[in-house]
Amino acid sequence: MPAKNHLTPKQKEKLQKAIKTEENGGIREQILILLLLNSGRTQLEIADFLGCSKNTVCYWFVHCIMSQIRV
Repeated sequence: MPAKNHLTPKQKEKLQKAIKTEENGGIREQILILLLLNSGRTQLEIADFLGCSKNTVCYWFVHCIMSQIRV
C-alpha cells in the first residue's frame, strides 16, 4: 500500500538532508524507505529496488508511518 505524501514538506526536507550526511548505512536505508514510500512506491517495489526484504520495508512503514513518529 503506497503512502504517498505522508511526510510534511519540512519532514521531507529534513530527511533529504540527513540521507546525504548520515554515515550509518542502516539509517540511510531507513530514510530512503521513508522517502520512497512518500513518493508513492509500493513496499514490494522498494524492497526489490533496495535489495532488502519486504519485511524490512513493512517494519519501517508500520513504525514510522502508521504510528505517526515525527522525523
